[in-house]
Amino acid sequence: MSARLGVAVVGCGEIATSRHLPAIADEAGVRLIATCDADEGLALDAAGRFGAAGATADLAEVLGDPKVEAVVVATPPWVTPRVTIAALQAGKDVLCEKPMATVLEDARAVARAAEATGRLVQVGLTYRHSPLLAALRRWIAEGRLGRPVVARLDLFSETWDQHGDPAHRTRMLATLASGPPSVHDGAHAADHLHYLLDTEAVRAAAFALASRPEFPAPNYNLAWVELANGDRAALEVGWLYPSLPATRYELIGPAGRAWMDWAGGRAGVESVAGDDAVDLGEGWAAACFAIQLDHFLRCVADRSAPVPGVREGLASLGLTLAVAEALATGRPVDLAHDPSAGVRLPCVGPAG
Repeated sequence: MSARLGVAVVGCGEIATSRHLPAIADEAGVRLIATCDADEGLALDAAGRFGAAGATADLAEVLGDPKVEAVVVATPPWVTPRVTIAALQAGKDVLCEKPMATVLEDARAVARAAEATGRLVQVGLTYRHSPLLAALRRWIAEGRLGRPVVARLDLFSETWDQHGDPAHRTRMLATLASGPPSVHDGAHAADHLHYLLDTEAVRAAAFALASRPEFPAPNYNLAWVELANGDRAALEVGWLYPSLPATRYELIGPAGRAWMDWAGGRAGVESVAGDDAVDLGEGWAAACFAIQLDHFLRCVADRSAPVPGVREGLASLGLTLAVAEALATGRPVDLAHDPSAGVRLPCVGPAG
């Protein structure tokens, strides 16, 4: 690896231009070699704004460039596995957006490609890197809440404005058509649940609601998750309402309560074992992208396995797909340990 890692960004939509590219621009250890998008205009615009040496709609051109040592994949999730696998096979390390796929077989193919090529895959479950989540995990591990824990993880985003940006509306409806919000934004909640409670999901039940008849799939999802250690969780994910409730995490146990306020960048615990708080301010989410990139660079430099990586990406996807199956069938879905993946994945067919 050169002194400054040569990076290309594939996919130049909102998440790339608002988060990944600014983080790259601020990182002294990175050279932005190229931007790439199926819409060449987006690639050219991103290159001009963030100082890339080149811009193209040709993925093969980017992957064939020896100056590109690593690729940030910020494509729609149904495209991400194909691009990630191509980058791995071209000898590039990859930081790919979450979810790493929308179907398990595609995620497994990414895992096989990473193993076969010996290249690294870090999955962009970005907020896993937040000190707020680390504080919540520490308080739980210290026994501040006691056991069992009941967790309520709420994620609301993507305001509905039928008279607003038509490109954003079209993109969101296409994303909704590819899978429910529990698979997309729910990837964060599923990963955080595993991380915070340090256990695996074993069963999911769920229901859904479409708030408008023209939506291609339900935009409101609510799941009830049973964990292997006896903890329980409610995962609530909603998109496309004109006014959104605050995104907030609450965890309660027989000895106390812990919470995280996303918008305010704060977390706290109130417990018989003592109170505590962390306040990072409103810029904490953007900071997570910088922390994520720094983690990726360190893993590339010392060839260590990134966390969250393929295993964590598969675990998150497994739970969100179990929720999606429960939404579709109206019946609970069990998850069983899969030796080839090293995590619990949905059983074939719903539970009885």
